[in-house]
Amino acid sequence: MTDPEPQSSPPSFWRTVFLVVVALLAVYGGVLFAIGWQMRRDLRESLMARDAELLQAVAARELEQQKPIPGLGYDFLSLALEVSELRGVVGVALYSPEGEIEQLVPRSLYASPLEEPVRLALEAGQGFSRFHPALRLDSLFRDASILNAEEDVLVEVWVLLRDPQTGDPLRLLQYWLDGSSLQADFAALDHRLLSQYGLAFGLGGFVILFLVWNGFSRVRRLNVALVARTRELERANEELLLAAKTSALGTISAHLLHGLKNPLAGLQRHLSRQPELEEASRVAERMQQMLYETTRMLRQHRRTSSRRYGASDLGSILEEAVQERAQEAGVLLEVGQAPEVELPLKELNLVALILQNLLTNAIEATPRGAEVKLHFEVRRDRLVCLVMDDGPGLPEAVSEHLFTPVTSSKEGGSGLGLAISHLLARQIEAELMLEYTGPQGTTFRLDVPVGVTVGQALE
Repeated sequence: MTDPEPQSSPPSFWRTVFLVVVALLAVYGGVLFAIGWQMRRDLRESLMARDAELLQAVAARELEQQKPIPGLGYDFLSLALEVSELRGVVGVALYSPEGEIEQLVPRSLYASPLEEPVRLALEAGQGFSRFHPALRLDSLFRDASILNAEEDVLVEVWVLLRDPQTGDPLRLLQYWLDGSSLQADFAALDHRLLSQYGLAFGLGGFVILFLVWNGFSRVRRLNVALVARTRELERANEELLLAAKTSALGTISAHLLHGLKNPLAGLQRHLSRQPELEEASRVAERMQQMLYETTRMLRQHRRTSSRRYGASDLGSILEEAVQERAQEAGVLLEVGQAPEVELPLKELNLVALILQNLLTNAIEATPRGAEVKLHFEVRRDRLVCLVMDDGPGLPEAVSEHLFTPVTSSKEGGSGLGLAISHLLARQIEAELMLEYTGPQGTTFRLDVPVGVTVGQALE
């Protein structure tokens, strides 16, 4: 009989799985967030650089279309006025290459100092853009009350004008643009990135959950298999120990039987000469016959044979073996007819030993006037033997360690009877189990395979 496989895992197992999944999802989500944030910043800078490149091209084209005034050079004021008329431009400031203010369009525009990051970007040949999501207009224009707004979304863009002929820096232009379109682009970008982040997190989280679940399931199955294997090894060690004890017991029994055989035969011959001791003579003869059967069985177990014998007489043999004991105990004995199946002689003898031990235990546990039954039937390829009694049932302490050698509750018992019977059953690939026990009685079941050569199993 094997221990059932655990059907549920302890709470600590599921807590560990939950914590591992949460930790992995947190790490995965953090990595995705860092990548997404960097991508968002790069894309926003690209969108702002787009405006700088566009205005740089417009200003350079206007400058190329002008003809320098002899002695005065380019008319940068008209260029600033023309650029200020572009759609979305709310202000333009014209600076010298050194950062000194020259022209403001409109005149109410405040001049901004040339900051170091702006100067470095322009010297590197790049435009500079900065997004102001909420810029107070009174910090940009002297009279902001006419604009009917205190804050607005603006984009600040700096470009460098170079001489079309020599490439020397001529002027710096600062543009103030309406930033509502750029803000809408930023919002669309954030929405798209958020959707992609959610999709990536969902798919990645599903993959992580699947891998973790699959991995922990495999670990759990391996752990269950390891526990089962450990229990099997423990049972095997117990059975090996019991087999060693049984082997030693068999050797001692054979020695005792050999020593008792001749004295008992002499006692039987002596009693047969005295008619008044006829009953004692019959008992001695019965004891001699039992010794003969036991010795014969021990000799047969030392030989191998593949010949098979019919089991139909098994019931009558067992009935004859325990009938006298049942009569002495006042117990009714009912033995059914064994079916027509064939078994190797070794197996047949061991089955008889196991059933005789079960019948003897049942008779001892059954009160006077009650009944003990032995029933046979064939289920598929197995001979099923049921030993049933009307006793009070087995105590719970005995049921928990039914086939383990313990101290017997019977006076003088060694506690090895059922354990040895169970071991003998396993040696012939049979299975001995407790079918039922309770106030109505106890039923033991012995399943014997009839479709295998059990002699090979014994070898």
